[in-house]
Amino acid sequence: MRKIGNRIWHDVETYWSAVVALAIYTIMVNLIFHHFCPMVIISGLPCPGCGLTRSFIYLASGRIQQSIYINPMGIPIAGILIYFFWNRYILGREAKWMMRLISIAVVMLLVLYFWRMYVFFPNRVPYIYTEGNVLSQIFVFYEEILHEAGIL
Repeated sequence: MRKIGNRIWHDVETYWSAVVALAIYTIMVNLIFHHFCPMVIISGLPCPGCGLTRSFIYLASGRIQQSIYINPMGIPIAGILIYFFWNRYILGREAKWMMRLISIAVVMLLVLYFWRMYVFFPNRVPYIYTEGNVLSQIFVFYEEILHEAGIL
């Protein structure tokens, strides 16, 4: 048990500044824009990762169907994270295949994103357009361009 704690503590010491920066970013953008995702904040359009946090929360609370509904990639990504943490902290070894798993997950996330944008946008959460985004505030014609392009 002490070895596991030492491994975790080592990573905390190594990456504490990144964790603090992410926490500050999260607090600031939520206070100012009421969103976390830079793509939503800037363009109002959802990103490939939209819904993943909610998917993880549903998954952790045993609501599998809601997890799949909000973002089906939550389950495989949670599996990859468990695989990583199990290997790194419990077994104390490098997680083999980690980069391949991440690459496959990214490709799957993008393919699923484009399919879900085609099928569900803009009528199903989280694939909705967020009004009041930065581009629409700066350029009055931004939403008109999205309408003409058939995006909205």
